[in-house]
Amino acid sequence: MENLSKYDFVDKTQGTRYTSLIFRKKGNVCHVFLDIPSTISNSLVDGSLIFTFPKEFKPKTFNLKLIFSNPSGRTARTRYDANTGNLYILSKLDVTESMYLDTFYFLD
Repeated sequence: MENLSKYDFVDKTQGTRYTSLIFRKKGNVCHVFLDIPSTISNSLVDGSLIFTFPKEFKPKTFNLKLIFSNPSGRTARTRYDANTGNLYILSKLDVTESMYLDTFYFLD
């Protein structure tokens, strides 16, 4: 029974400017939670590195848009580099809101 509830957990918040950067994995299903405070989100420009996936959590493909709770309904496109595990922001947003990424993905 203990094996059924076991999952891997990595907290990468330390050393970032973020409020939270946490990875979880059970089998080939992973979860990432990222909280970028408003004081940091408005400083992200085209090509800014958002984070690097830990090796054991690195997907082969990862495509998403960061969504903001802003009346404009704007989103930020991202680019994932499968060779390095880096996730970059592709479009600067002039929004002074916090950014959240709370998503599940599969390891291939």
